[in-house]
This record gives sequence, C-alpha cells and structure tokens, in this order.
Amino acid sequence: MAQRAAQDGPFDHRFVRLEEAAHARPNQIALVPGAAVPALALDLPAGVAGHAREQIAKRQLQDRMGLSPDTIDMRPLGAGQAGGWQVALISDPAQVAGWRDRAGQVRGLLPDYLALPTSAGLWTVAQSGGTTCVRCGPDDGFSATAPLALAQLETRLQDADRRPSVILRLGDGPKGLDALADAHGIPVVTDPGAVPRRGASPRQRCWALARWGAT
Repeated sequence: MAQRAAQDGPFDHRFVRLEEAAHARPNQIALVPGAAVPALALDLPAGVAGHAREQIAKRQLQDRMGLSPDTIDMRPLGAGQAGGWQVALISDPAQVAGWRDRAGQVRGLLPDYLALPTSAGLWTVAQSGGTTCVRCGPDDGFSATAPLALAQLETRLQDADRRPSVILRLGDGPKGLDALADAHGIPVVTDPGAVPRRGASPRQRCWALARWGAT
C-alpha cells in the first residue's frame, strides 16, 4: 500500500506520504507538509562550524521571527557546502514530535519539496494533492497552494541571478507555470531523462537529508 501511495504522485517508492506512513517499510522516508517546514536563507560567517554555527543561526532566526529557542526546531540544509551551510529548515518542535509519532518505523522525515529531483540550474515543480511543491536547486524550495506557489515563482524569477536554466514539471503544474517560464525565456521539460545532470545526484541529496526528524 505504501509503495502505491508514493507512486500515485511525483514521488517514487522510496518516499511515502505521512498519512500512509503506518503502512510504510522501514527504509522508506515519510514526507511531511513542506509549507510547515520553510527553508530560510541566513547570513552566517565563513569559518564557523558545528555547534557555534548553529547557535549563530538560531540567534538570527530569533531576531527575524521573534521566537524563543524552545519554539524553533532548526535543521541545517546543505551542511556539506564549502564555507558552511547558509540555509536552515525551520519547524515547530511540537509539530515535529507529532509527525514522529505518526511516522512509525520509517527511516526519517523530509519536507515534501526536498523529495523532488534537482541539480544546479534546475528547478522542479510538481503537484501533490492540493499542494504545489517546488524545488529551486539543491538547497532551496517550498510548498504552497497553486496560486501562492505561482506568485512565489514569479517573484523569484525577477532576480536574474537566481533564475534556473530549465524547469522540470512533473505531471500537472500550477496553471500559468509554462506561460510564466516562457515569459522569462526558460524552457519547461516534462521528462527527467531530458535534463542534464550537473553536480550532486538529486537523490543522493535527498538521502543525505533523510534523517531529519528521525527518532
């Protein structure tokens, strides 16, 4: 049942939706709502690593969001980068605890948008139920309703330095996606095999992140 549930949408058999996790195999990864786990860019100094880097990140998040440390569950994203990671996954600790209880014996938890394939210069867009999942390269992404996702994509595409070389659309994307990409001269492809692979393997990046939230 878990394998069928994962393959009904854009995610392969290694992933299972949280609501189906009770039927998952131990080596599967439960996908949690990405809208509840935003990836936030920080401004962290080079040369600072480990616990000290995490403490600086938490202070920046507290200043930005006005939250106390016990209300933030923070996980570094892209921890293997040269110079240190600059993006963190942010969530509510109580919500993460609830996800763990529901997830059972799966390998770990992962925000849904991070289960999409990607590489440098590639953005991936897919529908999962009523949610649009977007992965904007290896260390960025988001999930939102279709209208909000399209608005966020339009805002991001205004920055020429951040624009992708190609957008991979898995299945039906939000209405207006192809027209938006065309307006910026960005091709949209629907076959993952047609996308040149640059840098780290997309799935390896997912596996590296898979232990987020694991018990």
